[in-house]
Amino acid sequence: MLGKANPHAFDAPAMYCIAVGGSLGPELARRFGELTAVPVPCNNGGTLTLLVGRLPDQAALLGVLNYLYNLAIPIWVVQRLETIEVSAEGSASMP
Repeated sequence: MLGKANPHAFDAPAMYCIAVGGSLGPELARRFGELTAVPVPCNNGGTLTLLVGRLPDQAALLGVLNYLYNLAIPIWVVQRLETIEVSAEGSASMP
């Protein structure tokens, strides 16, 4: 596959959604740069935080995951997003 760009390569930029346990305060949320922190209430009364955004490569993703690990923040889900469509009602789906 020489000469063709692979959009799924580990060194290509991609959108990610990382779900972590708990609520991140504003100061901590700012430390994730390009990732947007979105708190999501859970049915059990707890909170998840979604970190959503574009990272330059999987090395940057690993850096975020290591940072979360070092802060003892539980990582629930890591998902690479191909595309995301947001409806007028605010719900999101992937085609």
